[in-house]
Amino acid sequence: MVLKTGQIREATHYQITSLGPERADARQLLELSRGHWAIENRLFWVKDDSFFEDRHVLGSHRAGCVLSLLRAAAINLLRGRSRLWADTLPLTGRAQWVAAYPAATLNDFY
Repeated sequence: MVLKTGQIREATHYQITSLGPERADARQLLELSRGHWAIENRLFWVKDDSFFEDRHVLGSHRAGCVLSLLRAAAINLLRGRSRLWADTLPLTGRAQWVAAYPAATLNDFY
């Protein structure tokens, strides 16, 4: 559905898989595909958009790997429960709080 117009569109997608028919009916393929894109949208897009991962230029591959892991850890901490913020506070609000009070953040996760 197109959000701006409310128009519903239909599309046919073809997928090639090495899975047998018992593991790859239409419902199972849809679940696999959605599971893949959930990871892409939940982690990688956030790292690129909020943490500007694609814009960093580093001198070594190892440094890039380490920073990528640190970003993933930071995102997971921000998504976690804490006494410091309400569960409904969006990730951006949590990140602003952490930036303002970094020491308090490290002591208060549960």
